Amino acid sequence: MAKLIYNGKVVGGSIQLSALPSPAIEYIEKIYQYVGQTNSTFTNGYFYKCELNENNEYEWKEVSVSKGGEASDIDYNNAVSELTASNVQEAIDEINTKAEAAVSSKPILTEDIEPNIEVGGINIGDTLTEGQEITDVLKKLLVKYFKPVITLIADKTLINKKGSVVNSPITIVATAEKKSDDITSYSINYNGNIMSTGNNAEGGEITYIHQTNISTDTIFTGSVTDGKNTVNETIKFEFINPYYYGSVNDNEISDFAGLTEEVVKKNINKKVNYTASAEYLVFAYDATYGDLTSIKDKNNFENLPAFTKTVMEVSGENYNVYISFDKITCNNFEYTFKI
Repeated sequence: MAKLIYNGKVVGGSIQLSALPSPAIEYIEKIYQYVGQTNSTFTNGYFYKCELNENNEYEWKEVSVSKGGEASDIDYNNAVSELTASNVQEAIDEINTKAEAAVSSKPILTEDIEPNIEVGGINIGDTLTEGQEITDVLKKLLVKYFKPVITLIADKTLINKKGSVVNSPITIVATAEKKSDDITSYSINYNGNIMSTGNNAEGGEITYIHQTNISTDTIFTGSVTDGKNTVNETIKFEFINPYYYGSVNDNEISDFAGLTEEVVKKNINKKVNYTASAEYLVFAYDATYGDLTSIKDKNNFENLPAFTKTVMEVSGENYNVYISFDKITCNNFEYTFKI
C-alpha cells in the first residue's frame, strides 16, 4: 500500500473530522483530514493544517499529501483512497507532539552572558546563565533593584541635656519595608544583641521595650536584609551641653541664670533673636565646638569685633561665652553666630 507523505514525512493515519473546529492556538501545526461534505471552504478527503497567517490570525490551510517519497501536488482522491489508520498514526502523532512542545516551551538563553555595562537591575559582574528564561532576564533589565529600608523611632526625646536621665520604660519601634526582593528578616539590636525580630516577606513593624534608664549616649540599631543586601539604621540618645543666650545688665557673669537654655545639636550657623533694653547681649555654648568665626546681624553686618569672648566653667563643663562690648536696645533682632 502506498505511503502518504507531507513535507517528506509519512503522515498517514491523521484524525478524520466531518467538521473542522474554529482555528485556534490549541490546533496549531496539527493536520486533519476533512471527511465532511464539500463546501466553499473545505473539500472532502483533503488535508488541512492550522497555521498563523501574516495578520497573526489562525486559519486552516490546505496541505499537499502524496503517494511515494517526495511532497508534491497530486490527485488527492487517489491518495485518500489508500489511506488507512494503521500506517499513518505514528507520523501524525510525532508532528503534533513537536508542535505542542514548540507552542508551550518558553524561550531561554542559549549561552552564558557576562554584562560589561550596568542596565536596570543588571550589574557588571553578574552572570546571565544558559537556560535562564528570557522573562527573568527582562525583569532584571527593566525592573531596577532597590535595597529594603528600615526606620526607627523612640517614644522619648533623643537629644537631652548632659547630666539628665531618660527614664524607662523606653519603647523602640522599627518598621521594615520591602522595595524589590522579599525580605528575609529584620531586627532591633542593642549592645550587639538582637532584642526583637521579624521575618514577613513584605516587611512590618516590631517593638522593643528597654527597661533601663539612660543617662549616657546610647545607640539602638535596626537591621533588615533581603538576602542580597543588609541595611542598618540607628537612633541615638545623646546628652549634650545646651546653648544659652539672652541679655544681662552686667557684662561680667558667673552663671547662666536668667538666660534662655536650648538643648539642640551643634549648629555651625546658630540663629538667635534678641530683645533688649540697654543691655548686654550674651551667647554661650560648649567650648569643644570651637571659636566663633562670625557674628552677623539681620542686615548682614559683621559684629564679631563688637563682642568679647571668655571661657567659663559651669557644672564642670567649659563654655565659650560671647558678650557684647556695649549695651544694646533691640526688639526681636536676629543675629547669626557662625563657628
